[in-house]
Amino acid sequence: MAPVKAIVQNVKCVPTIGPVRGDFSVKPRSLGPRGLSFQYRGYAISVEGDVQVRLHDTSDRPLCDLEFMQFVTPKFFDQTFHRDGEGWMTRSWKPGITGVVHLDGHLDLTTGAQKNAPFMSLRKGVTTRGGHFENDMQDSPEGLAPEYHVSSSGEKLWFWRLSRFDEFMTFLVFIHPTKERQPIAMVRWSFSMEYVVRWEGGEPRPLTAKLEPKPEGAIVKDDATLSSYLGIINTPPAWIMAVANDPANFEKSPVDGMRHVALPPNFFVP
Repeated sequence: MAPVKAIVQNVKCVPTIGPVRGDFSVKPRSLGPRGLSFQYRGYAISVEGDVQVRLHDTSDRPLCDLEFMQFVTPKFFDQTFHRDGEGWMTRSWKPGITGVVHLDGHLDLTTGAQKNAPFMSLRKGVTTRGGHFENDMQDSPEGLAPEYHVSSSGEKLWFWRLSRFDEFMTFLVFIHPTKERQPIAMVRWSFSMEYVVRWEGGEPRPLTAKLEPKPEGAIVKDDATLSSYLGIINTPPAWIMAVANDPANFEKSPVDGMRHVALPPNFFVP
């Protein structure tokens, strides 16, 4: 007999939000500017999921899975650079990136692809007694920026500040024997960050860091709301990492109005 959909019941979804602490590192590159990485100690969010499932036939169990899928809507992202003299420039994501829902997921540093795509969890769901499936996921958003940007005239503009704000939807998803993905719980949360650096002896030094993960409302479990997301669950949009670091997806603008901003006297020390 062909596999049929399972009956999912006793859904448990337990999120834990922050706190996180800022970390900072410089990633060397063989060509061009080095990459500045703004990371976190600990997780911005950690979620545990557990469901009990009734199957038509126990032989269908290996066909099932419990995973997490996460979607991110970038609302604001700016990299601000300062010329060694006077004037400012920002690099921001274009409107096609901000305000648009993207699939989120962990980056495999070896292959450059998404780990366990299209899922946010890094392993297949574990089956336990009584028809239970369990899984978990963690996320710590990372900010990236080049140490400098070269203007059209060949002048180096040095990194000063990274600001971003993102909204997330994290779904607990059951995969039926038919391979249909069913969202069974959703956690909404947001994350804001701002990093400012100074330069000393040609090296960036972190000056300030503001990080804030925040839950947005109660866990959603009602079928009517979750069913409205079946489209993106079963046919996900583009993976955010595939577009976030593409230079073609950035737009540049001078910020003359920021010349009045008081910089620390040691912002840049050659």
